[in-house]
Formats: sequence, C-alpha cells, structure tokens
Amino acid sequence: MNIIKKITDARGLKLFIIGIIICLVLSGYKFENEYNIAKSQNWYVSDEIWYVPSSVLILKDIFHLNATYEVNNLTGLNLFFSSYQGMLTCENFVLQNGGEILKGDYIKNTAIAVAVPNNLVKSLGQCKDLTDIIPGFPLPDTSNVNTYINPEHPPLGKYIIALAIYLLGDKPICWRLPGIIEGAAIVIIAALAGWRLAGIFGMILASTAASFDPLTTNMASVAMLDIHLAFFTALGSLFYIYDKKNFSLLFFSLASTIKYSGLFLIPFLILFLYKKENDIIGAFFKVALAQLIVAIIVFLPYIIHFGPVWVISQFVSAIIWNTQSRPPGPPASTPIDWVFGLHSFYLSYNPDIPAKGLPFIYIPVFFASLLTFPVYFFKISENKNLEKFAGLSLLSFFFFFFYYITYFAGNKTLYSFYFTQISPIYYELFPLSILLFIGYYNISGFYYEKIKELAALFSKLVEKFEKHFRKNRNQAQVGSHITLLTGV
Repeated sequence: MNIIKKITDARGLKLFIIGIIICLVLSGYKFENEYNIAKSQNWYVSDEIWYVPSSVLILKDIFHLNATYEVNNLTGLNLFFSSYQGMLTCENFVLQNGGEILKGDYIKNTAIAVAVPNNLVKSLGQCKDLTDIIPGFPLPDTSNVNTYINPEHPPLGKYIIALAIYLLGDKPICWRLPGIIEGAAIVIIAALAGWRLAGIFGMILASTAASFDPLTTNMASVAMLDIHLAFFTALGSLFYIYDKKNFSLLFFSLASTIKYSGLFLIPFLILFLYKKENDIIGAFFKVALAQLIVAIIVFLPYIIHFGPVWVISQFVSAIIWNTQSRPPGPPASTPIDWVFGLHSFYLSYNPDIPAKGLPFIYIPVFFASLLTFPVYFFKISENKNLEKFAGLSLLSFFFFFFYYITYFAGNKTLYSFYFTQISPIYYELFPLSILLFIGYYNISGFYYEKIKELAALFSKLVEKFEKHFRKNRNQAQVGSHITLLTGV
C-alpha cells in the first residue's frame, strides 16, 4: 500500500509535464479516430437528420444568417413547392441554365435540392408555386424538414452545430467538427481530473480510458447533441473536483440547455453547495437561480422570435415527450444495459458504428460508485479525495436514478447513446475504482466506524428514553399512592 500511496501522491512539475505529453498524444489519437469516422460518412448519420436541419433553420430563421454549400463552383439550395408541377417546371429551368439536381427523390416533401450558378439564384424566386428556399447542403427527406426546429431539446447544442455550419460551410465534416474537438478535449479534461484525484496514476488511467472508449469516439464523429452534453458535464465535474463551485454550477447549468437530461444532476449541485455552505435553502435557490439565468440567456433568441408562451409550452411538451415511448425502431435498452454493453444502438450499419463503450471500464466503476456514493452524506476530514470520489459517484447515482424514473414513467425506448452524458465521469472514476478494489480506500473500515457511531448514538437515545420512561413511571406511582392515602 505504501507503493500505491507514493504513486497516487506523486505529482511534481516533471511528472505533470510527462502526464500532459502522454494525454496530448492520447487526445490526438482520439481526434484522428473521430475525424476518420466522420470523414467517411458523406450523408446524414442516424439522428443527424433531426439536429442538422434544425440547426440550419435556427441559423436562417432566428439569426437571419444563411448556410453556404458549394459544389463544382455552384451554390447549393433546397427548394420547396406547393405543387408537384411547379417543382418539375423549376427542375427543368435549373437544368437548362447550367445547374444540377443534387437530390430529387423526396417523398415526404415536394422539394428538390439543386446547385446553380450564382447569377441564377435570384431568378429562382420567380419559379411557380415556390414556397421556401433554404441555402445549404441537401436536406434529408423528413416530414416538415423546412420548418421543424426540434423543440423537444434545448437549443445550445444546435447553436454549436449552427455556428460551425456558418463559419466553415454546410458539409457533413463541418457539422461534426465541434463534436470531434470536444471528444478529444474530454481526454484532456479526464487527465486533469485524474491528476487532482490520484496524481500521475490517475492522470494516465483516466486519459487512457477516455481515449480508447469507443462510445465517445463514435458519438463525437456525428453531429448529435450527446457529445456536447458530455463535454459540458465533463467541465462541470472538473471544476467540482478543483473546488471551483461557481464554474461547476455554470457548466452543469449549460449542460441542461443541450438536453434536458442535464437537469438530472441538479440534486447533486444542491447537495454540493449545501455541503460547502451549510445552508440547504440557500443552496437550492442558488442552483435554481443559476439554472434560470443560464436558461433565459440560452433561450433568449427563441423568446424573441417565438415569444415566451411558446417557449414555456414547448418545455412542458418536451417533458411529456421524454416520458413517452418512441415508435418501434432501433434497439431500446435499460440504463443497466449501458454498463454491460447490451442492446446497443447503432448509429450506422455500413460501416458498423455502435453507441457502445467498454464494459471492463464501466462495470468496476458502476459497482465502485454504488459502494461509495453514500460516503458523501458523511463529514470526511481525513481524505478529501474520498469525498470527491463519493461526489462523482453520487453524480452517477442521480444519472441512473432519474433515467429509471423516466423508464418507469413510461418511456421504454431508451437508447445506449444516452450514456455518453455520464461517460466522462466514469473516466474520472476509473482509477479511483481500481484503487478501491485493491484496498487503497478503506471503505469497509469507514462504514464500520460510521455504523459504530450510529450504534452508539442509538444506544444513547435508548438510554435517554428508558430514563425518561422510568421517571414518568415513578411519578405515576407516587401520584397513585397519594391518591390512595388522601382519597382524592
């Protein structure tokens, strides 16, 4: 144990530099894998069919900025019509004037995706029965694709995708680049967390777990919301580990404006602040105020464009939607399945891109967190790292608890990629879990001492009750004797 203690306590500048070099290599390795997967897919992958078009619409309708897509020096546009005849007439017009039809097989929409010379763009507005023009990459064939902004989820993740599209262009690799960067950054975040928790040992193990776990690699290669949720959750946990409570509160609050499952971590934030400030009411109001301020700022473009009533009604609808099952489709799973790698959701079948992690990382962390999270409710003075271990474990507990609440409330179509949110916490917990199981943390001794304290407290309460009972009984006996003697 002395050797292990030396390793986990080993910090110093030289070791930190060595650790940073290793984690940067691991981060670069993850970035390359993510980029290669993303680059290999030239069309929408999985739920990108919802998030990317809604990001383009947010850019166009709310921020009044257009996506740009060029192919063969031609400008890409999506044209929508109220009649099939109008669409055919416009299609012929495009072909006769040096344009191309990029996609003309829409079934759910009366639409075509075209590429035209710049001098033809304004002329398209004169096409018969044309109802909408959306610049950019060909849109997928989903119902109401030219109006649907995905209100079931908050907007921050879509803002990030929209920003990338505006700055870099409306192409698949550009949609995915923010997630690719965030996925690689999670390796560095895990390394910094591991360093604080267990020195060079924690730094290398946490960053290695983050680098080689295929769940975040695969999810970072597609323009879905979950990798952004994981990134902000990772930042929130990092600042928690470093005792920066305001930054931790900020990033956890931002996470809840990407997907509403970010709200699952609110109880932990309240307990965290309560433990710091010993004021449960104050902790509750601080967390609520932070969530409210962040939500108002993030939703402000929606509020200005749609109005506050619409935003509130969509929030209520989203909560209801999230407790209902989806139509039959991809493999559904339960939260415990995500730990064991069962019934995984596939982002793609050609090539195979499963939303599945590494059970040999997840399983020990899952059981270690179950053993450890109750420790957070006790005062810990001798080992602050154990307190952080317990706090991260409690975060994990709330994640599973609320997903099971969602499951039993009626949503039986949960998917394995939801685990992406909490995966950075698991990377940070991985080295601590190993230390727990080899006996570095005397968790059984901790619980034994607490049970002894509770037993002693219970014994005192029983003794106090017995004294009180004997006193009352003696008083009653004296009273009865007086009654017998006086007859009163």
